[in-house]
Amino acid sequence: MTDTELLTFVKNSLRVITSTFDAEINALIDAAKLDITQATDEEFDITDAVQCNAVAVYCQAYFGYGDEKAVTRYQQMLQSIGLRHIKEIDA
Repeated sequence: MTDTELLTFVKNSLRVITSTFDAEINALIDAAKLDITQATDEEFDITDAVQCNAVAVYCQAYFGYGDEKAVTRYQQMLQSIGLRHIKEIDA
């Protein structure tokens, strides 16, 4: 997946069809990538579907007025990504 494809994927998950909010959505995508990078101590992997889905959920959590349920889902996904990373290191 490319950055443009990730933006499209996230916009689809938000049900946004206009480019009016692209700057805000891109800022959220960047924040999610940084958060995932910090959780795993590795660069965000745009080819990892789990990480890309986590970015979409992060954006659902914080776009506009946000979605409290999405915040919880994102935190669970982030924990899972971090644990998966730890297992990969131990293997």
